[in-house]
Amino acid sequence: MITTKAMRTKLVHGGGGFTIVEVVIAMALVGVFVLAAMSSMAFSRVQSAKDKDSGVLLDFAQHYMELAKAKPFSELKKGSALNPLCDGTGGAPDIRIPANASWFSITDVNYTTFHPELVWLAPRNAEMRVDLNTTQVGGMDHTKVLQLEFRWDAPLGQGGKLTTRMDMARFADL
Repeated sequence: MITTKAMRTKLVHGGGGFTIVEVVIAMALVGVFVLAAMSSMAFSRVQSAKDKDSGVLLDFAQHYMELAKAKPFSELKKGSALNPLCDGTGGAPDIRIPANASWFSITDVNYTTFHPELVWLAPRNAEMRVDLNTTQVGGMDHTKVLQLEFRWDAPLGQGGKLTTRMDMARFADL
């Protein structure tokens, strides 16, 4: 049993507290854990933005490919509109299979009207390249391969250009 005098002696001489070394070590450990948590949250934020950008571009690519698949095989050629609603007449967006395979911006008014979610990628300088290759057998078109490639700046300036690609092979209608 502790007497009142023993308790008073313990309190006066400071026998029940932590030393400065113990406090500094504890604070350093807590600091390391807080730093790790903050780093994890920053990584999660960047990864989430990358996934959102990829999702928007893949949704656009699927929309573009579906319209290309719906065209008759003989009409699937460079320079042609994806469909009559996207031929640029009467205020409609002008969405075509480009005549050459060079990079172009997909954040202009034609593409954001065609696929409104692309407006989210405007600060990322999103670009697209479309290539249509035709294989002939016996002098007639047999296979057409449509290749879509995308590149855009990484979110929050974390990393270089991000890329994705989607291909479609189309065979002659029988």
